[in-house]
Amino acid sequence: MSILPRGSQIVLTIADTPLTLFVDELKDSYTTQAFERPEFSYHRLLQAPNQVDGSMPVIVYGFGNVPTQITSTCSSIAPRVLTADDPVIPEILQRKNIHQYEIPLIENLAATVDAIPATARQHSLFLARFEADMKKRSEYVSYEQLLAWQAENFSYLTSTNVSISGVQIPSESNCLIVNFQRGVAVEVPGSVQNVILKGGSITLQIITIESAIN
Repeated sequence: MSILPRGSQIVLTIADTPLTLFVDELKDSYTTQAFERPEFSYHRLLQAPNQVDGSMPVIVYGFGNVPTQITSTCSSIAPRVLTADDPVIPEILQRKNIHQYEIPLIENLAATVDAIPATARQHSLFLARFEADMKKRSEYVSYEQLLAWQAENFSYLTSTNVSISGVQIPSESNCLIVNFQRGVAVEVPGSVQNVILKGGSITLQIITIESAIN
């Protein structure tokens, strides 16, 4: 959907500092991205080695082919869940709900726009961190590490210090800057702040995470 805020202005607030930006027609869209959290899988936890010595649980099958874990006082192997993943499927299958704003900039003071890049760089690292968080879950890691990852809520994506507001757009908080283009610097002789930026753009995403089963 395209939105043209009245007066072609929006207020981008970074860490309690409001920045008034002159913008062109905004576009917002909604998408979802599925991902998995295998650290909740009983099957994956059953196959994970002990962190201390790399030992694995010993499973035997008794009458009716019912699995049983053998434990002893000399073993440091924690008891594992031996049933199927059915109860934890909602935790394993997750999705990111993404509300995105594409915001073309028109003419803005360089001093205003130049308050954005540092946060944009930080947010690009958050996006890279999420990719790494997904990849490391496919590595050969310990049972204890998988349990520790269960506490991750990816708040670095969903809770940020950036918000946006405007007359014809809803106030949005916890925005992630996923793309930023500075624009072309133009000198304005005789002006106190004599450099403006023509063009450029900023793309924001508001991300929430929930079970893909919902």
